[in-house]
Amino acid sequence: SSVVVSGYIATGSEHDPLEKLGLAHFTSRCLMRGTASSSFMELFDRLESAGASLGFGASVHTTSFSGRALAEDLPLLFSTMAESLIEPQFPEEQFNRLKSQLLTSLAIRGESTQDVAAIEFDSLLFPNHPYGRPEDGYIDTISAISRQDLVNFHRAYYTPAGMTMVVVGAVQPQEV
Repeated sequence: SSVVVSGYIATGSEHDPLEKLGLAHFTSRCLMRGTASSSFMELFDRLESAGASLGFGASVHTTSFSGRALAEDLPLLFSTMAESLIEPQFPEEQFNRLKSQLLTSLAIRGESTQDVAAIEFDSLLFPNHPYGRPEDGYIDTISAISRQDLVNFHRAYYTPAGMTMVVVGAVQPQEV
């Protein structure tokens, strides 16, 4: 029997500076790349060995998280989630690797007529508004983001205020 955890914290790309669009997305994707007490591989191995999964992503208003595990592994899922949200370290090597991956995906996006048209449509529909900007940024804005930008964004906007979490599955409320 399994359990699914889903939720969000109240921060997203609406806080991205225009010259660093994609910062919230980049930060969310880097949360599990190393923490104060665990490396990227340790986090990955911990989840993998339990058959669990955990991921983060950012939208305009929120940074979401979603995880799945066996019911008996819920404490492991919660502790890994908390560690990733509270004490990410954004290790330089992992930061650089993820930045390269993001830039590659943006270059691929730039070759898609459908994606380019959708971005242009949003910018015309919502001029000078976060809804009119791609949450994952542009090549030049991601290129401008430093590791310290992720640290500063996390420090400024990752708080429990407005956090929402839902847990469903083979677990009792008092266990949660």
